[in-house]
Amino acid sequence: MVFENDSSVNDLMKKFRSAINSSVIRYSILVDSNRWYQLCSAMDCIEDTQLSIEYYKNSNLPENNGGKYLFIYGLMQALIIQQDALRNLGEVLNFEINFSKNGNYSELYKIREKRHNSIGHPTKRSKYKNKKKEWKSTHSIIRTSMIKDGFEIRSKFPNELKYDYYNLNEDIQVQNKIVKEILSDLISHIKNKERKIKMKYSSNKFINLFDNCLFNNYFAYMLEFFYGDNRQESMGKMGFKMLKEVCDKFQKKHKERYCSDEFINFDIYQLLEIFNQWLDNKIQLNRWVMYFLTKQLKIEFYKLKKTAKDIDTEFAIDK
Repeated sequence: MVFENDSSVNDLMKKFRSAINSSVIRYSILVDSNRWYQLCSAMDCIEDTQLSIEYYKNSNLPENNGGKYLFIYGLMQALIIQQDALRNLGEVLNFEINFSKNGNYSELYKIREKRHNSIGHPTKRSKYKNKKKEWKSTHSIIRTSMIKDGFEIRSKFPNELKYDYYNLNEDIQVQNKIVKEILSDLISHIKNKERKIKMKYSSNKFINLFDNCLFNNYFAYMLEFFYGDNRQESMGKMGFKMLKEVCDKFQKKHKERYCSDEFINFDIYQLLEIFNQWLDNKIQLNRWVMYFLTKQLKIEFYKLKKTAKDIDTEFAIDK
């Protein structure tokens, strides 16, 4: 995805949050609380680290050496935290982000290596050879070289002593560009995934459950029976069974769609259970009580039908 040149990381994060919160794929994430909280933590960390990076860019490096170290340590750690947060964000969405040496974002790998050498594990870097951990290198920041744009570092390898200059300003620019590219790709990924889900369910509408249910007639039969017309008893009982069948199908369909056992309308199931107990002669209620319970059941049933329309609208394919 191509992003606008003037889009900042924070601008893209706002778009990302909007895409997630308005997308039907959030339901597949919400059902797993671990994934959801990982997503939230990752989004927060990307924004929080960006604040610290911007603060470094807009501040003067302290004159005191201790302050210089703290600023540089903080910046380099913030860059890595942001990278990790971005990768973990992609993980939740099944979007691979490879920061390895030979990966798609090898420039970020170089920044990670600079951090490890200078402030992460400077006194001893190790490598594995034949499953054994061996000494690889040791590093030191040259104190007198520290300026806001970077610093010089001395590195000792098994057969070499070398000096490098780490350009922090360049690293900030490189990471900023790549982070924006990845965020833009993630937003496109969300939208593409959402469209596939909508295509899968767009023709499988919830409102269809109500098409063959003459619930207005059945409610009329039930109300007439409880009002005193015994001629409507069989039709009233049939109406109750039809209503319960619709609700059960609705609940099953809702579970398949949202991967959740949560009742879509708890009140309607409470009322249905009362009617079921009454039909089985397990509870005794006079007709006037059942009459008013039927009126309430009708209200809740209309709410359920509106919910069906809302779900179908949410999963409709945008034209």
